[in-house]
Amino acid sequence: MTCRACGNSELDSKIRMTLTDRYSEDKRKVNFFECMECGNFSADPILDEKYHLNRYKNNHSWGLTSNEKKYHYYSSREKKQKAINKKIVTNFIKHFDKFSTIKHLDVACAEGVLVTSVSSNTYWLTSGIEIDKNSSSWGASRGRKIINEEFSAKLFKEGEFQLVSIHEALDHFNSIPKVLNQINEITQKGGMISLLHTFYNFEYEEKNNKFHHSTYFTMDGIKNILTKQGYKFIKAYRMPKPGNFPRKFLNKRFISKYQIIAEKL
Repeated sequence: MTCRACGNSELDSKIRMTLTDRYSEDKRKVNFFECMECGNFSADPILDEKYHLNRYKNNHSWGLTSNEKKYHYYSSREKKQKAINKKIVTNFIKHFDKFSTIKHLDVACAEGVLVTSVSSNTYWLTSGIEIDKNSSSWGASRGRKIINEEFSAKLFKEGEFQLVSIHEALDHFNSIPKVLNQINEITQKGGMISLLHTFYNFEYEEKNNKFHHSTYFTMDGIKNILTKQGYKFIKAYRMPKPGNFPRKFLNKRFISKYQIIAEKL
């Protein structure tokens, strides 16, 4: 077994949680084990890379059979994200001058709501990259600069960006060290990475029984993998919980949400 978060091959043999992969034809079971090195919880078995990517290429397209349905779905998502994105940008500005011309990339940006928030509140050059065709097309139709591709450092210049964000997405990737290595490659020395992550209640996740995240992070676990990838932890900002779920459900499933800022050394 190999940890998706740090690449370590020593995982605790005790199963922490078992979930059903609802996307697989045989509804296979996926076990989660604690990594003894980074402290995060990783899924086993490792998914086939092609299968894993295909799950996200049309992640937001299920049931969106008409333009009207797409409009209501994406408009609703944008409204729900507006408040938290405003807070995210406020936190960005604590570390970068909003009147400067820095370059910002949002990895796995979905329909690019954060791209709009950044461009509306700063003078920065901002863009996003998103593998899901429907999400990226919707964002592009709203005038946002979004690349519809699987994220790869090869698409950008080395050290091109001063700020790279990957929000509510890192735990979906099959190999997190690979993603962080590529982000490191396109980030300038002294530049920053921003992670947004929700910490989940394992007991409730197991009752819900829907495999969706490849890794479950702990706060110390995130700090550990950032340090291993050559970043210095700067600040963790507590964020409001998602606004699109009933409060009773929120308090059971979600422990907390944080935006984490780290500097590339």
